[in-house]
Amino acid sequence: MPDLLTSNHKLDMATAHGWLAKGVSLLPGRKSGREFCPHRGACFRTCLDTAGHGASPVVEAARLWRSKLWIEAPEAYLGLLDREVGRHAEAAERRSLRACVRLNVFSDIAWEEEAPDLFHSYPSVQFYDYTKSPERARASLRPGWPPNYDLTYSWSENTTPWFASRFLRDGGRVAYVHREGSDMPPVIQRADHVDGDEHDLNFIHRPGVVQLLKPKGKLHTQHTRFA
Repeated sequence: MPDLLTSNHKLDMATAHGWLAKGVSLLPGRKSGREFCPHRGACFRTCLDTAGHGASPVVEAARLWRSKLWIEAPEAYLGLLDREVGRHAEAAERRSLRACVRLNVFSDIAWEEEAPDLFHSYPSVQFYDYTKSPERARASLRPGWPPNYDLTYSWSENTTPWFASRFLRDGGRVAYVHREGSDMPPVIQRADHVDGDEHDLNFIHRPGVVQLLKPKGKLHTQHTRFA
């Protein structure tokens, strides 16, 4: 049975900054048979799930298993996630590191609604994600949001400059994939920038910045669906 929490090269970069990072890799879009990225756009065609070992049938099978477990047995999924987060926190403490968990490596599930108790159970663990949902992004800046769950808004072709400008002004962070030689939208160009490829610890960046990322992943030739 695959673990829910795994690592990758970028998550492993966290140790250099004093953190032990792991994430949950589900299948993106509707590849599992259920929509896990409700606000996705063209990003699906170059999703990072195809990068590195992601193209391996073994890795994709593990992601399918996790996805199906969440769809078919959510209580079992959440029980397993709770235990693994606890073990991860203990492992970080033994190494004198701080524990962080990215719940959506390739998905965009609203865990603040699906598993609110998880954040209360592990107040010392920093949870974080990217989201393409303007509603989730806005909510993360309001009172009542889990204080240990950090969201970075991910720019897409559906993003309005007005929203991005206001979100940055209010202290949110925006991730923007910049292709060399292309023009940035004025709101992105005017903002303060940080290197989003240096590490995956979005939550340690100062409020109101744009995280610039290089394009990654390879083009999906088809929208695979597993029945």
